[in-house]
Amino acid sequence: MIALTICIAHDLALLTNEGFMEVDAPLLHPFQGDSTSRPIFAETATYDGLRFTLTSSPELYLKKLLVSGFDKVFTIN
Repeated sequence: MIALTICIAHDLALLTNEGFMEVDAPLLHPFQGDSTSRPIFAETATYDGLRFTLTSSPELYLKKLLVSGFDKVFTIN
């Protein structure tokens, strides 16, 4: 576990020093994405029983950032 933490810290420092920006992509979606896979639904008590789908990939959100002009982005899930 310590080795994993050290590796992630090293990667974060390396990418940040190269000018990349770390972003957090949401894990719950209020709608089903473009994926052809069967969605996995999650119900929450916080949002009064609304049903969300779990994301299969942060790719859609990263692509939106790239199109918006952010050239160097990454996420670690």
